[in-house]
Amino acid sequence: MLRKPRIAKQAAFVALLGILAGLSLALTGCGNNPTSYVDPTASITTTKTPTALIEAATLKQWMDEGLVNNTQPDARDRVVVVTVGTTATYGTSHIPGSVLLNSSTELTTGRLEAVSPLTSEVPDGAQMDLMLRRMGIDRHTTVVFTVSTGQNFLNATRAYFTFRYWGFPRNRLKVLQGGDNGWTAAGQTLVTEVPAVRPSTFSVREYYDAPARASRTACPSAT
Repeated sequence: MLRKPRIAKQAAFVALLGILAGLSLALTGCGNNPTSYVDPTASITTTKTPTALIEAATLKQWMDEGLVNNTQPDARDRVVVVTVGTTATYGTSHIPGSVLLNSSTELTTGRLEAVSPLTSEVPDGAQMDLMLRRMGIDRHTTVVFTVSTGQNFLNATRAYFTFRYWGFPRNRLKVLQGGDNGWTAAGQTLVTEVPAVRPSTFSVREYYDAPARASRTACPSAT
């Protein structure tokens, strides 16, 4: 007479284990990566690389896959190639599909600190928003920095750290080895055509996840 309650308890225990196993699969089933449950884009980023420095062959592959300036509204791996240079150097030649970040007017900004003007400050939020929207960059964009032929390669690294400062994750920022010189050394060609880019509505406020940035008031026009 005592066996039936024991059997019932065993059955309930087995059922509970089944429920727990199902919940575990539901939480980790997206590529078996628990972080993908928190960040839906974590398991679908195909532009992840071991380091931020990439070779021309990698960029060419992304071009061939149609990732550069991808206009699909639901794209999660859009790539934008940013040429850091001047209007003159960009107009002379640049990597196909790349957009200009003007090293003379956009890479740094000036503002008054106490009684002295500083001319090499990081662009503020409003300036960043204008650049990002013009270049079609949003949260799902991987940005590849290069420099025009003959330009200082440090400008590419300056741009990289500027974007990092404003919250872009590491896996979304790349620097092309050798810049435009590295591109041509790999047998690729430069062009003069300016690409048609669909502007974005992105704001750096969407990356305000650190107190140091969230406390800044340098983004009055961001929406």
